[in-house]
Amino acid sequence: MKNKMLVVTAVVMIMAIGFSYVYMKRFLARDTMPIDQVCERWGSTPFDANAFAQGDEDTRASMACDLIKNNQSQFVGKPFAEIRDTLGSYDGYYMSKIFPAYIIKSSATREEAIADGTWQLLFRIGGDQKISEIVVHRNCCD
Repeated sequence: MKNKMLVVTAVVMIMAIGFSYVYMKRFLARDTMPIDQVCERWGSTPFDANAFAQGDEDTRASMACDLIKNNQSQFVGKPFAEIRDTLGSYDGYYMSKIFPAYIIKSSATREEAIADGTWQLLFRIGGDQKISEIVVHRNCCD
């Protein structure tokens, strides 16, 4: 009876871990825009870190495609603190203030936010506290 209970507990724990993994993977991947849509929607102005740091949403949005396609290597693998030094203060938000996120398309009204969302360039952080990938993420609304 004791062994049977142990086996049942182990199976339940394995299932819970599996479901948690699948849920987190879906949560982290949801609301991202494929790179081809980013390029189509905002164009592909060559990425320039200084212009990005000084630019408005439109400037940043126009560089998002080129940054992700051709310049990720400048940031992936770097400590997340370096992003602020290179691109300026964050104005987006993802799960915590620690994630570098820059708004590239905001919404003027709540209705607009629900319809299209606020889009941000998100620098995801891996377990080693370094940038693991850069994506365009929909910041608002479920």
